[in-house]
Amino acid sequence: MEELTQEQEFLLARVTVEAMEMSRTELIEALVEAWYTKFQTKAAYESILQAEGLCFNVSERAPCCDPADAESLASLLGYEPTAEETEDYFCRAIEDATMELDMDEIVLTPED
Repeated sequence: MEELTQEQEFLLARVTVEAMEMSRTELIEALVEAWYTKFQTKAAYESILQAEGLCFNVSERAPCCDPADAESLASLLGYEPTAEETEDYFCRAIEDATMELDMDEIVLTPED
């Protein structure tokens, strides 16, 4: 993960100071509003991509981890997976990352 800029660190410190003065209810409302804004931003991003003919999976799933590091997978899943579960996880990750389109199956009509 990339490090924060000085400006981002300052803003986080400022948010921390402001949050100390808020009530529990105000904190919950601010958190819900932040998630709402995140979802709106994500929807706008996906809409712009779609308008440009691009499509990315920006779901809330957990990111892929290093297959050579069993600890990171266990941390990601929250438990120590079996060898079969580990293999299934990485096969699905590879399939998602290397998805191929069958251009012969895509048929565009004049309306498209």
